[in-house]
Amino acid sequence: MTIWVIGRSYPTKQNKMSGSFELEQAKLIAKYGEGKDKVSYITVCFHPFRKIRKRGYCSFEEDGVSIYADSVLFVPDKLHIHLKPFRKFIWKRLLQKVEKETGIPDVIHVHYPALITVPEPILEYQKKGTRVVLTEHWTKVLNNTIDSFQRKQLTQYVQNADRVICVGQPLKESIQKITGADRKLVVIPNVVSNLFYPERNAKGKCFNFVTVGRLVPVKQMDQVALAFSKAFAGREDITLTVVGGGGERKKIESVIKSYHMESQILMTGTLSREETAQKVRAADALVCFSRLETFGVPVIEAWASGIPAIATDCLGFLEYWTEDLGILVRHDKPEELETAMKLIHSNSDRYDAEKISRFAQDNFSEPVVYHKLMQIYKET
Repeated sequence: MTIWVIGRSYPTKQNKMSGSFELEQAKLIAKYGEGKDKVSYITVCFHPFRKIRKRGYCSFEEDGVSIYADSVLFVPDKLHIHLKPFRKFIWKRLLQKVEKETGIPDVIHVHYPALITVPEPILEYQKKGTRVVLTEHWTKVLNNTIDSFQRKQLTQYVQNADRVICVGQPLKESIQKITGADRKLVVIPNVVSNLFYPERNAKGKCFNFVTVGRLVPVKQMDQVALAFSKAFAGREDITLTVVGGGGERKKIESVIKSYHMESQILMTGTLSREETAQKVRAADALVCFSRLETFGVPVIEAWASGIPAIATDCLGFLEYWTEDLGILVRHDKPEELETAMKLIHSNSDRYDAEKISRFAQDNFSEPVVYHKLMQIYKET
């Protein structure tokens, strides 16, 4: 089977690892297909200065996946200047190049359809016998803040694709509301990378909380730092690691300075997937205090690493939650977060690392998600 996976970008620290979920999924298809499937990852970087390896077209191989990318000078999307004819031309040109290399694909799997492509160059392949599958992940679709161009784009995709996948039930309901789709949408959770597994070495004497994500208002990282400071100021044996970059950094640094927590709170900035996995595996508990999540990947990564999580009632997979996995708090109650951090620290012995990790593997591991995806591909 020839499969094209289309994602937002190629993940680097410079673009805050955009495209990491999509590329990981392409790699797991190649990995578990054991050479039976020809997998390509295709992306366009529309940006005034960011690029993928070089300006213009490039192709290379990585972990069994053929990667094709085009980096195009473009005004920022934040200005809501979409220039659909130009985008359509760029995508059509790139896909024609890929087709010459791989032949006509059996399946095109588009991630973030409301965000990254215009539909026509993709959907045209249906006339050649190709099946088009979508997976939507985007928070802006969940909270219905996409603009009119993106709304039309998502609706056209959903109405014409062969199958539509969502990563969580709340996102599914939002897509149905935005597009008016009455068709069946499938929920398949995000995959947890094999980089996350229980650390066999004994933990240090310090108890370390970790929080992972972009430093943006919706993630409420400043509230995590504040709750930690109130709960553990002066406790040098208890630390917090903040993994991620973004505009809220100064706000968090202000909390650290106010409570004199420089020796207890570490801010790492944006890290690679491997570096992030190291930080999570070395931690004792993860905190996710986001007020909006399409899924909540850092939580399942923590579970795969055998550590419990404190998370809000905004996760996209609350149906999986049990008390053995951590503590749920309300997203608008920082006092509950402070209490939960104290509880998980004082009761850390009650959490079974092997049991937590096994739960994550049974529900979110690469083989589990691979088989669900292949079932969708074969059904179409």
